Amino acid sequence: MDIVQAFPEITHWELDNEYDLARASAEAERGVDWRNLGAYHRKLADVLDLLGGKDLVAVEQGHAGIWPDRARRLIAAGDYEKVGVVNGHHYCGTEPPETNIGNWNTSFEGDWRAQPPMLFFDRLRELKRAAAGDGRPREAWLTEFGWDTLAGPRVSPREQAAYLARSWMVALAAGIDKCFWFYDYDAPEPKQMFDGCGLLAADSSPKLSLGAMAGLASVLPSPRCVGSASAGDGTGGYVFETGGDLVASLWTIEAEAGPEVAFKARELRDFLGNKVEGLKVRLSPAPVYALGLDRADRAHDRAIAVVVDLDDRRHHVSRRARSARLFRAAGRPSARKSRRTCRRASAGRYRFRSRSPPAKGWARRTSGSRCPRAAASRR
Repeated sequence: MDIVQAFPEITHWELDNEYDLARASAEAERGVDWRNLGAYHRKLADVLDLLGGKDLVAVEQGHAGIWPDRARRLIAAGDYEKVGVVNGHHYCGTEPPETNIGNWNTSFEGDWRAQPPMLFFDRLRELKRAAAGDGRPREAWLTEFGWDTLAGPRVSPREQAAYLARSWMVALAAGIDKCFWFYDYDAPEPKQMFDGCGLLAADSSPKLSLGAMAGLASVLPSPRCVGSASAGDGTGGYVFETGGDLVASLWTIEAEAGPEVAFKARELRDFLGNKVEGLKVRLSPAPVYALGLDRADRAHDRAIAVVVDLDDRRHHVSRRARSARLFRAAGRPSARKSRRTCRRASAGRYRFRSRSPPAKGWARRTSGSRCPRAAASRR
């Protein structure tokens, strides 16, 4: 109680971290179906309710991994009735966020922390669904994720920057309410995983990933994901609504050089937020953002429309607001391409899929602006 009263400006409280990482804790909890963990969070929420009522929010301690079934059981048992946030950690190692199927911070198989293979997006989506299991307006947070450029499984600085932006958009598309990058600074003497996950080097110089975070926040200040996008095999992206604008993001999953794409939009920005000359760009692993996409007349057909040129052939794809299916591309593609459906987007197709539920946006700073934040404390 003393610590809560000592910091009245703090509204969300998470006490403890990765309690389940230690084998003794995990095995003891499995024997009682995690009820000790549930009792702890019930007490934390009761204390916060006593001290601040609805002004204070109990946050589930961050699990070593994303465990939707665990959250679902504790919510069903009533232990999380007053807990406002479920919480998980996940590290993709050297893999892109779109193809990762396991948490590199723990293990893939053979020990007490192993989880069945599941795509990163699917884990996040299941956590969000678990959060709403009892009908209460509970949020789902990802409070640790990142890629290391110096120690442990290593990626290049450019990969770290690209994966930062892409994973944040993957999380928003999955319905996650807040994400916290781990960590802010690199270690002066990197020796283990996490020591090179910083946005800043040990000497305080900015890394490329800090620029990617700034670019992401500048083009998506208050994002609501309305669909996913693709320019063919090996590409991915999302469409967001922000401040009345539609903004598309598009990239290659792994290939350094993807298809050349021309958007019908107001302007293009690169992954650092810099303006790109013209409206045509060749895709790469670093996202490109198309701001101010054209919309169809909603007064007539309640549609969101995305128009792009791929290899100088224009195709138009629309989504009616109440539909969740994929539409075939309109226009006049070649006879060979016209036999392909939208589910296998070719070099001459742009694919758009609706999604639900929408994400709520970035963490809010005290100034009132919305922006992604780095986690504030090292393990």
